Amino acid sequence: MQLLQSSLKVFLLIGMAFWLAGCLPVEEEEEVSVSAPATSWYKDADGDTYGDPGTEIVGDQPDLSWVEDNTDCDDTNANANPSELETADRVDNDCDGEVDNGFKYAFVTSSAPTGNLGGLAGADTICQNLADAAVPALPAGTYTAWLSSSLEDARDRVTDDQSNTFTYVNTGGVGIAAGFVSLVDGGLDSSIRFDESSTLVAGVTEVWTDTNVDGTSFSGGTVSCKDWTYQDEHDFGYYGSSQSVGSQWTLVNGQDCEQFKRLYCIQK
Repeated sequence: MQLLQSSLKVFLLIGMAFWLAGCLPVEEEEEVSVSAPATSWYKDADGDTYGDPGTEIVGDQPDLSWVEDNTDCDDTNANANPSELETADRVDNDCDGEVDNGFKYAFVTSSAPTGNLGGLAGADTICQNLADAAVPALPAGTYTAWLSSSLEDARDRVTDDQSNTFTYVNTGGVGIAAGFVSLVDGGLDSSIRFDESSTLVAGVTEVWTDTNVDGTSFSGGTVSCKDWTYQDEHDFGYYGSSQSVGSQWTLVNGQDCEQFKRLYCIQK
């Protein structure tokens, strides 16, 4: 009997505990809110959907001219962004840090010297100085005169890789040859008649070259204009025509070295 009473007390105590537990309020867990990270926006002034990385603001989008992309390299030119293909326009179209990669420029000089050029080195200096001062700017690099002497052929001077497939263009942005092999295959796709600043040359259109259409020296051992250091007015030199796309682009005839003619300059 006593055991029964003890069991009943335990049962009642347990029941009371459950009843009290159900009546007591349950403390709710505090809800922790996680806010989304703030958004960065970049001005897209040229409307090409790529923003200027130097214009970052954080928060709400001010208007539709602000975008989340920040990879534009020139936000003043819609033709310069990472999705563009490179073209010969003196702009880094694809934003890879290189201007007109895949192209080589050729131009005819705005100046017209006599055949006393100071040798091949003097002619190269003329080309380089004009290329460096060109407006609009030409891509940086070495610009060499398309000129042969008794010691060197033009084809060996203007490139270190005669199998290269760079597209050669004039400074008007028009292709003249699809690779070096095409440059020396007998003619051009378009003439080299623009100077370093993209101006169509007028007046003197003849160009000192002493170079065959395949890029080798025409005069060879006879030494054109005493290898371009002539001192005698009766020295003779050979020239081409900047108006021509056939073989005459590089070789037309010969004339006294005291005459004024231009040079071709080709990006190496």
